Amino acid sequence: MCDGDEEKPEWKWDKDPPPGVRAPKLVTLPSPFRLVLYPIVDYVLKVEKENPGRTIAVVIASMVERHWYHYYLHNQRGQRLTALLLLRGDERINIINVPWYLKA
Repeated sequence: MCDGDEEKPEWKWDKDPPPGVRAPKLVTLPSPFRLVLYPIVDYVLKVEKENPGRTIAVVIASMVERHWYHYYLHNQRGQRLTALLLLRGDERINIINVPWYLKA
C-alpha cells in the first residue's frame, strides 16, 4: 500500500463458495519505503506457520512484454519473490506464476 492509498479496495466475489469452504481474502500489506518483497515473504511465512496442515498458494504476476528488449526496462520483482519463497519456505508453499500481458 502506498502513501496515497488511504482507501483499501473492496473485493467482492461473484459467487459464494460452497458450504464448508472459506472464500479467499484479499490482503493489503503496508510497504514502507516501497520495500515490496520482504513484507510479502514475511506474511506468507506467518500464514504458513499459523496453518500447519494446509497448503499455501502464492500467485505471482509476471509481466509479458511485446518486445524482448522491453524486459530490461522493468525490474524482476516476481522472479526475486519466487526465489525468496523457495529459499525461505518449505514444500507447502506453492508458487503460481501467471502471465500479465502489457498493452503496447
